[in-house]
Parts: sequence; structure tokens; C-alpha cells
Amino acid sequence: MSCWNPNIQQIPRSAKFRACFIAPPGRKLIIADYSQIELRVAAEITRDPRMTEAYRKGDDLHRLTASLMLNKDMNMVAPQERQAAKAVNFGLIYSMGAAGLKQYAAQSYGTEMTLEQAEEFRNRFFKAYTGIAKWHRTLKNEPPKESRTLAGRKFTFSENSGLAILSNTPVQGTAADIAKKALGLLVNRLKNTNTHIMGVIHDEIIVESSDEKADEAAEILKTTMEEAGNSILKYVPCQAEVSISQNWS
Repeated sequence: MSCWNPNIQQIPRSAKFRACFIAPPGRKLIIADYSQIELRVAAEITRDPRMTEAYRKGDDLHRLTASLMLNKDMNMVAPQERQAAKAVNFGLIYSMGAAGLKQYAAQSYGTEMTLEQAEEFRNRFFKAYTGIAKWHRTLKNEPPKESRTLAGRKFTFSENSGLAILSNTPVQGTAADIAKKALGLLVNRLKNTNTHIMGVIHDEIIVESSDEKADEAAEILKTTMEEAGNSILKYVPCQAEVSISQNWS
């Protein structure tokens, strides 16, 4: 899906931009996104035991990864260390190299690490998450010509598709299928509530509701998104986080 004038798919995340999108008087924006959906899909695909157990227990996977990378208790992980773990998790499920991880952490998460640290974190990540490591080895040694998302949607690879594409496509494709299933369910569930779907930005869905119906719309949005995810993910629970606001920020 795409949109223009403006292209809200590429509005920066910072508040100074998103605060420009304001609900009309008497209305609210209900903003929901999937919690770590790509990591949950990767855990489902690979059956990684540590990731799967963490999500089933309700643990914060970024905090867990930080504790594993730094050899410290999860409760002692500092906010900036959890931020660095985000880069490690989201970068390495697609087998990013050490140099790429260093750059990605700085650009996307504002976290600086040396090349040596990036290499060490990479080694520790794959020792901790053996299911992800095994999945990457299989894709590298036996690259598939075609595959399917967990929802069954088929896609084909070119002969020169690398490991990043081979791992990224089924994960992001499944996440997209989940979001689209949620949208399909929402159409009927929002009927007669004076609530409208306003936008879809990656794994985030925004609806606009009246002030009086905002709490009801938020509950419908959250439960529908989670139902869509849990109908496709069978081993890893799907979670959506929702907020009610006057503007998008």
C-alpha cells in the first residue's frame, strides 16, 4: 500500500513531525503497533528455543539480549544497553555483518560501538540464539528457489539472492500478512462505531474515533491485531501496544 500528499509511510518518527497530524475537535487518534513483530516471526519460523521461551514468559527480548551480550542480570540492564540490544536483535536476525551492525546501531538507534564490540556481540548473539544460527546456515548452504510466508503466500528468489534477502523476505512478508489480516477484520468490527482507519505504517495501524468511542475503539483495535497475529503465529504469542492521543506523536 502507498499514499502521497503527504507520504505518511516515510514521515520521520520524531515528535516534531508526527505532532503535525492532529485529530479534529471531538475526535481522537488511536495508534497501535505490533510489539517486536519481526523478532516474533523469526522466532516462529526458526523455533529458536530461547526466543520462544522469552516471548511465552512475557520477557522483554531486548533486555534479555542485552543481558546475554553483556553477561549481566536482566534487571541490571541500563536503558542505553537495551537500546544497543535493539540494533543487535533487528540487525542480526538478517545476518548483518559486524561492520553493518556498527553502522546500523549508530544510524538507527544512536548507539556507538566499536568494530570489535560489534564482532563480539555478533558471536554471542548466535551462540545464544541457536535456532537463528541454524536457520542462517541452512539458507546459506541450501538456498531455496522459492518459499512461502507463514500465511502461505508464495514468492520466488533470483539466483543471486543473498542471505539477507533469503531471511528477510519470509519474516517481513509474514509481518505484512498479519497486518493485512488485521485490516480485513477491522473493516467489519468498526462498523457503526464512527471510527475510521486512517493509516497503516509498516506494523502500525492508526484509526480515528470520537472522544466517546475512543476506549472502545482502542480495545477493538488491540484485540483484532492480536487475533490476526495469533491466527498465523502458533508458537509465539503476538502482542499489540495501543495508545489514545490528540496527535500522532
